[in-house]
Amino acid sequence: MSATSKTSATRPAPAPPPAPAARLQANGRAFAHIASFYPEIEAFRRDLHAHPELGFEEVYTSGRVREALRACGVDEIHEGIGKTGLVGVIRGRSTASGRMIGLRADMDALPMREDNDFGWRSATPRA
Repeated sequence: MSATSKTSATRPAPAPPPAPAARLQANGRAFAHIASFYPEIEAFRRDLHAHPELGFEEVYTSGRVREALRACGVDEIHEGIGKTGLVGVIRGRSTASGRMIGLRADMDALPMREDNDFGWRSATPRA
């Protein structure tokens, strides 16, 4: 038995992709839904930007991210990763396709002075 037939025997064939028109319509609905959260997301980002914390000191930041993950109904939140880091696990509705995605983001600030006049400018010296 060849490697190809072995693989196809153990894995179900992937579902065909949706028709382009249906995919565009679904994407449009998803983008509209996401856009409805823009003011809240922007306020969250600006708050984090105004309260930067250096690496391994992100107590405020990780707390805000933890509360945001809880509010979104994330399945699991693992804290204390590398001291102040955290991981949110989203299980999803189906594992039929086997597809998944991982997202990662830094939370630490750079040790530098911010020179701008934005309302959300850093309120923390040297960060």
